[in-house]
Order: sequence, then C-alpha cells, then structure tokens
Amino acid sequence: MQIILQGMMVLLWLIFVPMLLGTAIEVWCQKEIQYRSAYLLGTFFMWAVFQLIAVLAIALQKTLTTVTYIWIFIIGLALIVSVVYLKTVYLKRKEVFLFRRPNIHLLNYQTKIVYILIVLVIGIEIVLYIFGVHKDLDDTRFVANSVVAWNRDRILLTNPQTGANWDGIYGEAQKDAVSPWTIYIALLARLMQIHPTIIAHTVLPVFLLVMSYFAYSLLVGACVKKEPFVQALFLLILCIAILFGRFSVYASATFMLTRIWQGKSCVVAVLLPYLLCWLIRLYDDVQNKRRYVVLALIHTAGCLLSGMGIILCALLSGAQIVSYGIQKRDWKVWLYGLFACIPNLFFALLFLKG
Repeated sequence: MQIILQGMMVLLWLIFVPMLLGTAIEVWCQKEIQYRSAYLLGTFFMWAVFQLIAVLAIALQKTLTTVTYIWIFIIGLALIVSVVYLKTVYLKRKEVFLFRRPNIHLLNYQTKIVYILIVLVIGIEIVLYIFGVHKDLDDTRFVANSVVAWNRDRILLTNPQTGANWDGIYGEAQKDAVSPWTIYIALLARLMQIHPTIIAHTVLPVFLLVMSYFAYSLLVGACVKKEPFVQALFLLILCIAILFGRFSVYASATFMLTRIWQGKSCVVAVLLPYLLCWLIRLYDDVQNKRRYVVLALIHTAGCLLSGMGIILCALLSGAQIVSYGIQKRDWKVWLYGLFACIPNLFFALLFLKG
C-alpha cells in the first residue's frame, strides 16, 4: 500500500501538476499547444516558485516545513487559476486543445525505424538509472544537504560533512543558499514520502532524462522544420553519443547518465536546450510581451539549479535578444530582454555577495 501511495505521489507531482500548469502557460503565450513544451514549462514554473520562496526562507533561517506549506499553497492557487483559465479558453477555442499526434502513416519506413531505435536507446538509459546507482564525492555535499533538510527540518544550517549545527551559512553552503536545488529535492521527498537519496539517484533522473530529450526534440524541430527524418536521425545520434560518450568523468554524456539530478548537470541537459529553442521561436514573435514573461520564468528556474544557470541563461538570452533587436531595428526588444534577465541579475548579486 505504501508503494502504491508513493507511486501516486510521483505521478501527481512529476507529471500531472506540471502538465496542467504548463498547458495553461503554453496557451497563454502561444496560439497552439505543444505538449512536450507544456510539460517543461510547468516544471520550470514549479522550480521558479520554489526558488523565490526558498531563497527568502533561507535568508530568514526558516524550516523546510514552512517552505513546503507556502510552496504547496502557491502551486495550489496556480492550479486553480490554470483550470479556470483553460476552461474559459476551451469554451472559446476548442481547436487549440487538439492533441496533434504525428502522422505516423505519412512517415517513411526509414524514419519509423529510427524512432523505434530512439525509444529503445532511451529505454536502456532509463534502465541504467533505475538499476545502476552512481555514487561520487558530490553526494557528501548535495545529497547530505537534502537529507539534513528532510530529516532535521534545517535548511543549510548543518555541516554536511560532520553533522554539526551551524548558527549561520558558511562555505559552499553560501552558493547553495542562492541556488537551493538540493532543498527542492528534499521538498519532493517530503511530498512523495520517499528518501531524498532515492529521489536524487533513481526517481528524479528518469524524469529529467525524458525532459532532456523533450527539450532536444523541440530544439531540432525549431531548427529543421518539416524534415521528420532529419529530426529523428539527429535524436538517434544524440542518444547513442550520450550512451557511449563516457570518455571522461567530466564529459557531458557522463554527467547526463550518472548525475543529471545535480543542478549543474540539469542546466546543461534540460534547461539550456529548451531555452535555445524558446529563443529561436521568439525571433518570429519578438513583440509578444507574454513570451518575455515566460522567458523570465525560465531564467528563474535556471537560477534554482546552480550558479551556472544564473550566468549561462542570461548570456545566452542576452546575446540572442541583442541580435534580434539589431535585425528587427526595434530597441524595445532590448528592453523586454532586460526585463527577462532581472531574476539573473538579482540572484547573481546575491551569489557574488555570498
């Protein structure tokens, strides 16, 4: 019975809630729904809300219980607003919600084979995460912070190496205070009633891995439109390169298949590919202010993951938006882009101060 309840909580918080939230965001800023994008946006919304709550709570030395209650309250309100908004839009534009399945019968034989191989390779990678647990020295800091927050209800006020209590935040914990991704893992552990170590090493990586391939599939779709075979071939090569790409402990493939649950890995594997996809789509819709609000949301989610997320998201978006302003000859684009980067600037100052 306990396993069934845990499974239901996993489905609720890692699939149903982000899907509903993301669908509302997708409809709000775009004319049609891409459900892979909706799932990613919903997850980023949950991350961004936690980032804003947790950083303030850490500064005030509040408990994980307090953060959990506030986060659930805000997410609950967001769910209610999403349901009401989607119902209103549905009554006006039912065609928006049509699930546009790929026309499999229009794909040629080679493309179908490639997609089957993609599913098989991704399945192998998921099995590796479920049955092969990777451990390294980073666990003594990241996992330890999650376990302490989950077990003692103290956020970054305990030495992860010795277990001694601190009266303030010291050392590497100062970085974690600005990007408290490990505390988010503790939050999920509370909600799902699963130990943070299992969440970090087994449960969360499966979903992050799928999210990564969602992001890459959207990215290649934005770059190569109406070329299903090229899109499928790119994804297959990517899957194989990741599966056999562990030529170094610092290789991207190594991080993706062993430590994707760590914030710095998640930035590269999930957030940046989707951010680049979002920026490419922005080119044809630079006057849509709602897209910049969502861009700020993505940036805030990146700030939760790590200091790399704070810096790289701002650099990537800044470079793209500056070039768009020049090409479109519209200085307002730069102003919108600056607004989207406000979260990065704010948390970067906190990061440097720490």
